[in-house]
Amino acid sequence: MEKFKLEILEYLIDKFALHRGEMSRVFDVASFKLKQAKSINEVMVIKRDLLVAILSCFPTMSDTCYFCEYHKDRQEETPPDCSNCSYGKFHGKCGGTLFGGDKENTWKRMNGMRLDLSNFIKHSYWTGGEMNAKHKRFKDI
Repeated sequence: MEKFKLEILEYLIDKFALHRGEMSRVFDVASFKLKQAKSINEVMVIKRDLLVAILSCFPTMSDTCYFCEYHKDRQEETPPDCSNCSYGKFHGKCGGTLFGGDKENTWKRMNGMRLDLSNFIKHSYWTGGEMNAKHKRFKDI
């Protein structure tokens, strides 16, 4: 079992602050763009892009995982050695990347779902064709 290391906690706090800052910038950009919007289509495109950007800010990469940071060789900047990872023993080894590790690990499944949701939003949430639809729900837009 890994020991609690204060330096890893401090590192993660800094990383989370960076993610929070990025999330804040994403909302600032969307708000700025919304103030300039001139149509419903522009508003919906901005919102769609905001939803995708929020998902890209999720702190799911190895640099925000206590276990990955614990098992990483900071001098060599190599991927973490997951062979003794207690998280990996229970959830499947992630390998520190989307393409490494066990075939079915919790992290890979979670991150895959995040990417699937992002793609679904990009291609289904708002396409722009809704404004031309001859459907009752859109007749008053």
